[in-house]
Amino acid sequence: MGSRCAGKGVVRAAVMGILGAALTAGGAGCGADRPGRCPALFHEDARREEAVMARLRGTAEGARVLDAWKGGTRVCFGEVKVSVVTEEGVLLMDASADDARQAARAGHLILHLTDGLPALVRGGGECERRVDSALALEARALSLELSLLEELKAPPRPGGAWEIEEVYRAAAPAKREEALIGYLRSHPEGAPGVDGLVAGYTRRCESQGKTVPR
Repeated sequence: MGSRCAGKGVVRAAVMGILGAALTAGGAGCGADRPGRCPALFHEDARREEAVMARLRGTAEGARVLDAWKGGTRVCFGEVKVSVVTEEGVLLMDASADDARQAARAGHLILHLTDGLPALVRGGGECERRVDSALALEARALSLELSLLEELKAPPRPGGAWEIEEVYRAAAPAKREEALIGYLRSHPEGAPGVDGLVAGYTRRCESQGKTVPR
């Protein structure tokens, strides 16, 4: 999905982030406001980024996500199992994915930036409640990504669809996020295309103590 990079903690987001100038019709913001540089083993590719962001903006949901995010982006391509966003807002994208899947994933990660990065498990309170909130954000972003994959007519995934994709399609539209949360909870250590979000968020929350300042 594009061309950018930076460096704090990397946020992993389920199956299957941006800092800079406003996103334009064909791509993402550029210039001094963009975050950092690509980390080691990642690189920028302006032409590919433009193509990916154009695919994303060409969908109604993608355009809404891009318009809602008031920051800019830096996208970096490289070898990564699951594309992620850093706390600084740099998208670290799987260079081997096709443009449609990159666009759908970019929508997922940019939505995280707009909603607030779930991996930070923000807020005070008991870890169970905070992890529930993080999973709700993950399910919202996953649902967007899977919807975009359908709208963009992404080619079949090598090796076949991931199980979570089938869970999404089998659920009634109004129940899809709930179904995704259920799937994530039943696979706390992860599954094909999905990081171990429940286990990861729980460990992170518990390592911070039962409560943290808002």
